[in-house]
Amino acid sequence: MKILTQLAIIFGFGIVGEAIAYFVKAGMPASVWGIIILYIALSFKLLRPAQIELCADFLNANMALFFLPPSVALIEQFDVLKYALIQFIVICFIATFITFFVTYYTVFFVKRLLERGKK
Repeated sequence: MKILTQLAIIFGFGIVGEAIAYFVKAGMPASVWGIIILYIALSFKLLRPAQIELCADFLNANMALFFLPPSVALIEQFDVLKYALIQFIVICFIATFITFFVTYYTVFFVKRLLERGKK
């Protein structure tokens, strides 16, 4: 029953994100709004991490399951994608490398700033 309560809390933030995205036409996905509201609730201690920890750990450990529906959708739309398959693959590789480099340098500079602050 505990995991269902935690799942309901997480889905509740998702529903709040959906409502915000519906009313605020900012072009930001509802899931991002939900995560921002969840972050604010955790930051201001309106919600304790222990209240969602079990469910969040489960979802994090089984994240690969969330990639199945988009993968199946890509396979189903192969007729549309086959005309631009090379471009699609090239864009995926470029985006992946850009993401790697941006993440690396972000962590590098944040780590350097934190070390500088300790001196």
